[in-house]
Amino acid sequence: MLPNKGTSRKRWSSLNWPSASTRLPKGVSFLYGLYRDGRKGGILADDMGLGKTIQVISFLSGMYDNELIKHTLLIMPTSLITNWIKEFSRWTPGMRVKEFHGASKAERTRSLEKVQRRSGVVITTYNMLLNNWQQLSSYQGKEFCWDYVILDEAHKIKNTSSKTAKSASAIPSKNRVLLTGTPVQNNLREMWALFDFACQGTLLGTGKTFKTEYENPITRAREKDATPGEKALGSRMSDNLMAIIKPYFLRRTKAEVQRNELCEKEKLLSSENAVDSGKLAFLVALLERLREEERILNNRGFKVLRLDGTITQITERERLISLFQKDRSYSVFLLTTQVGGVGITLTRDEDLLRNECFHFQI
Repeated sequence: MLPNKGTSRKRWSSLNWPSASTRLPKGVSFLYGLYRDGRKGGILADDMGLGKTIQVISFLSGMYDNELIKHTLLIMPTSLITNWIKEFSRWTPGMRVKEFHGASKAERTRSLEKVQRRSGVVITTYNMLLNNWQQLSSYQGKEFCWDYVILDEAHKIKNTSSKTAKSASAIPSKNRVLLTGTPVQNNLREMWALFDFACQGTLLGTGKTFKTEYENPITRAREKDATPGEKALGSRMSDNLMAIIKPYFLRRTKAEVQRNELCEKEKLLSSENAVDSGKLAFLVALLERLREEERILNNRGFKVLRLDGTITQITERERLISLFQKDRSYSVFLLTTQVGGVGITLTRDEDLLRNECFHFQI
């Protein structure tokens, strides 16, 4: 359940997670945490193949179901539109999703205005953004502010002086989310550009300030002729920078996820082994009790047949069953309920007595 922020009246949607479900909720929780804590945006930078698309769709589904947002603009390369539409249709078939894309301006405008007038998601491309950012920023002659602007392949705005970055920055939005599979820490200037867009200039200061306080000392510390003092300063500023961006940034590599999944499997196997050990102890006790019951019956003159888990061959099972059915001298058929695997049909019309884990056919 999503925490209530004053406007939520519906339950957080419960999606049927795909097979990679163990890696998805963390991303969804991260995105909601940004919203809950009043942060203006963040970066989801999981490796390609770890489900960023489905995480975003799941997050949006919950936000719309709880009526926390109404309007989302998704910007992406043209090549990704088909996959996003397919995943929206698969996981949230009831959500209004429209494309602002294609040759027909009239059709694009109808799709855009339908979402702006009511609610939903508009999917567009970086190419469309370049020439249509003003239309995407207005409705009926007034400025239109999106609840979320989400950029897939967000490294396309890493150059703040590019027309793409300027066009994206011009669109009014309450919250921004960037999706990228490229490590953003490798280039400090590009990292600043992405966080500056996502957090709308509130996190790392101006480019000039960032360069002076972080980029210069960190870069200098990496050089071969850096002094011990410069290395210490660079290390300290690097740690400070990572601490600042941590709440706004989630990155998991495939190797990390695989290690975590392996650990989970090992824990599960360990638990199963413990259960198996318990089952083994129970089986030993069961067989000892079965042997004791058989001894008592034999001492009292009953002719006994026994079928338990030690009989694994189907032909032997059938032989014993047939022998009991045909040879009236056998008055007791002692068997466990867990002989399993093949059904047992006994047609002799004497009483069947059940005693915990044992069946006694008399």
